Amino acid sequence: MSRRLGRAVGALALLVVLVTGCVADRSGNPHYDPDCSSETCDGTCYRGFCLTGGMDGGADECPPEAVCYDGPAGTEGVGVCRAGCLVEVPGRDEPVCFEQATPGDELCNQVDDDCDESVDEGFDLSTDAQCGACGVSCDASETCCAAQGGGFECANFASDPDHCGDCETRCPTGRSCCGDDGCVDTETDPMNCGGCGEECPPGWLCCDGGCADPRSSRDHCDGCGNPCTGSDVCCPSESDGVVGCRAESGCVMCAEACDGPDERCCAGTCVDDIRADPRNCGGCGIACGTDERCCAGSCVPLDEACASCGDACGATERCCDDACVPDESEMHCGGCGIACDPGETCCAGECTDVSDDDANCGACGEVCAGEHCSNSHCCALGESWCDGGCVDTAGDSTHCGRCGNTCTGAETCNRGALGGQPWDCRDLGIL
Repeated sequence: MSRRLGRAVGALALLVVLVTGCVADRSGNPHYDPDCSSETCDGTCYRGFCLTGGMDGGADECPPEAVCYDGPAGTEGVGVCRAGCLVEVPGRDEPVCFEQATPGDELCNQVDDDCDESVDEGFDLSTDAQCGACGVSCDASETCCAAQGGGFECANFASDPDHCGDCETRCPTGRSCCGDDGCVDTETDPMNCGGCGEECPPGWLCCDGGCADPRSSRDHCDGCGNPCTGSDVCCPSESDGVVGCRAESGCVMCAEACDGPDERCCAGTCVDDIRADPRNCGGCGIACGTDERCCAGSCVPLDEACASCGDACGATERCCDDACVPDESEMHCGGCGIACDPGETCCAGECTDVSDDDANCGACGEVCAGEHCSNSHCCALGESWCDGGCVDTAGDSTHCGRCGNTCTGAETCNRGALGGQPWDCRDLGIL
């Protein structure tokens, strides 16, 4: 064995003995130093042991002549499989190939575990828990269905036009999926006019995606697409009651007098205020859209209605959806319709996760000075907020590497036999 290999393997052998010993009884090992630190150790201080010999970085620093691999030919470097480094272990006649990874059972984890250049093969990807790919689960309102182009996808039967009501029903081009109503044409369906659930008043028609009263609409008089011209209005005839375009003098008159300043007789019925009536806005049969409001006799978009209708918003408010809302609203953060994701808070017009934002920790404006934000609390750098306090998860057996990761049995909280890995619960007595 070369001198270089001898030093390297010797260092690894010492490391295995030290780590194995510390799992059983670190205090009884003559090399154990509870005060070991980077300041007192010439090499690397690892869980009370000072390691030297040039192998502290793991198998990546293994000399070429000591590189080993026991897996099947052609699997090294494929998927998770990688070579290790030969280590002499006291009590064993043959060296151990340490830190190698050979093929294992394939798991549904989007990783090639058996090192055959295929990922997640052999798993049923047609279930709600694993739909289309491992790790992809459908929401409670969704079902896993066969996709049109192959594979599987999560579908909401109430709104997905490719899976409307069930996995097999696909809406024709131009139709929308509207829950129990199935595939509908929102341009003509009075129950879903302009959008699912937008219902027209009784007796009204859905024309070009908008509700219209055929008894008084100048654009759709007695039917969609029948406009009145000139000064004619749409109304029932005073002589025979037939609806059509005619001079206002020939229309059915209202039984009562419509003599208020903003009243108007429309199709035989008094409209109290044509300045605010969304069905007769500014005149008989002029209907506002579902995204409009009738203000001063004109149909106004909802996001402009506050000012147009005289609803003045405060200095820290904005007009959204026909209402004044706070500038910091989670539904309108920084602008109308900009909604924050669940769990986020609107801070200064930006959607923020206050659980880990150093400038807004736990609440907007709560700054962690010289610290960092962990689970909505300020903790010292390197610590995490767990069970009501800040905890250093490096080496903590109750919160190993992360909150709630508790080590049990022969496990200890460490970074693996050669270091470099994240802190986690490991049994370092097993190679």
